[in-house]
Parts: sequence; C-alpha cells; structure tokens
Amino acid sequence: MNGNMLRPLLPSIILTLFTVVTLHGETPPLPVPHVRIADPELRQLFDAGLVASPTLRALVRRLDSSDVIAYIRFVQPRGGIDGSLQFVGATAGIRYVLIRVVKMPTPGRQLALIAHELQHAVEVAVAPQVVDLQTFAREYERIGRASHYRRHWTRSFETLAAVATGERVLKELDGRDLRRQRPHAEVAALTTMARGAPSDD
Repeated sequence: MNGNMLRPLLPSIILTLFTVVTLHGETPPLPVPHVRIADPELRQLFDAGLVASPTLRALVRRLDSSDVIAYIRFVQPRGGIDGSLQFVGATAGIRYVLIRVVKMPTPGRQLALIAHELQHAVEVAVAPQVVDLQTFAREYERIGRASHYRRHWTRSFETLAAVATGERVLKELDGRDLRRQRPHAEVAALTTMARGAPSDD
C-alpha cells in the first residue's frame, strides 16, 4: 500500500452474515446503467470524476457490459471501515452488489475510494460462480488476502488490484478541480441516475 494513500482504501470487502432484503428514426434509448447512485451530492461528484479519470470510466464500462449492478451509497463511519462491498443477491440473471463509502476529506480521495470498491465489483463480474454469500466468500478467499480489524466483527478481504486501482485514480485526479468538470455525451450515457437502491435493513 502506497503510504500516500492513507487509510481510506482499506478494508474493502466486508462479508456480512446477512443479506439485503431486498422506433424507427428515433434516438435509441440509453443503456441501463449498472452503477447506480441515488445521493445527489455523491452522484454529482461521481459524474465529475468520470470526466477526469479514464480508470473510473473503464470500470463503469466493464460493469455496464456485465451482469453485475452496483449500488453506491454514503454511510456513517463504523468500526474503522471506510469502504465495503457486500454481495446482495442474484435474480433473473442479474447479480447485485452494494458499495458503502464514508465521506472522505477531499473529492479525489472520495473517488479513489469508490474506484477501489468498483474494482471489487468488477472482480465479482468476472467470476460467474459468485451467486451467493458462500461463493462470494470462497472467491475472495481465493483471490484476496484476509484483513482483520479489531473493531469490526465481519470477515474482510483485500486485493492488490483494488489497491492499485484506487491509487491510480488518486493520481489521475491529483490537482484537478472537479468542480469545473462538465459531462460530455459519452459520460452522460454512463451516468444516468437510477431510481431507488437496496435497503440497509
């Protein structure tokens, strides 16, 4: 882990012991986005990040071409965990994951944390055998390394790919004024806001 990244990109995978209950001549419709954010503040920041970061755009494209839909939401800090990815479930050929992130002190660090977690979502996307919590845990036992946090009771894992992805996005955004970013057509197609998100209950 690069010392400049601080703590925000760890840990990332939290294996919880519960599931979330969960025309002719016309312009073709935009594809349904697979990265969904309901919070307006986080959505605006994410859109700006897509303009500025090629890595972030690549992650979204990979998810949009997969059977994985990722919901991203802000959460309050808990147990020293800044970000996590939870497998929600699979139905009708679609798999769902939930990314939770705390608010970070700078836009760049916030987007780096999100990119870190989206890399984990991509790791699920390329593993078709992951269809429930058991296979989710088994896959990260295979590709990740276990992390232990005294203040959190859940099992967690980390991957080198996710750490590298977060660091790369942080470098891409270094010194960029994200408030000045304006989405273009390609980014707009990637970032149509979806309605609703899984419950935390």
